[in-house]
Amino acid sequence: MAHTAAPCERALAERVDAARIPSVHRERLRSLRAVCITGKRLPESPLDKELKRRRKAEDEVEKQKKEMEAQAARIKELEAMAAAHIKELEARNAYLEELEAKVARIESASPGGGAGAGAGTSAGAGAGPGGAGNAAQAAAEVQQGGEGEE
Repeated sequence: MAHTAAPCERALAERVDAARIPSVHRERLRSLRAVCITGKRLPESPLDKELKRRRKAEDEVEKQKKEMEAQAARIKELEAMAAAHIKELEARNAYLEELEAKVARIESASPGGGAGAGAGTSAGAGAGPGGAGNAAQAAAEVQQGGEGEE
């Protein structure tokens, strides 16, 4: 091992001029020289520990950032689905209002007021002679309106 220590240290000394190295990196250089000489790693320096801690924190921040971006994309997707569902419900509501208007128009046109449309057992409103015909007409109009909408 002694034959490799001197060339290794010499190579490091040739490559690095200690006067040009910032003080922050001098400790790292010292540990590299010690590894070359002894062949063993020195315990981690406080600087190395701090750098490792910072890298780990930066990686965690990046991971959280990616998770947040994925969540934002999912939220946008859900919002689009909700908007489509709302439009569908509004279309159904408009169709139901249209059907209610047709029923109201038919009921107002029937002679007995249309309540019951001839199906009642008592002689009340709608049990008149034209009740059954008006009910058939109303059913036909509703059916025609349903086929055109859907």
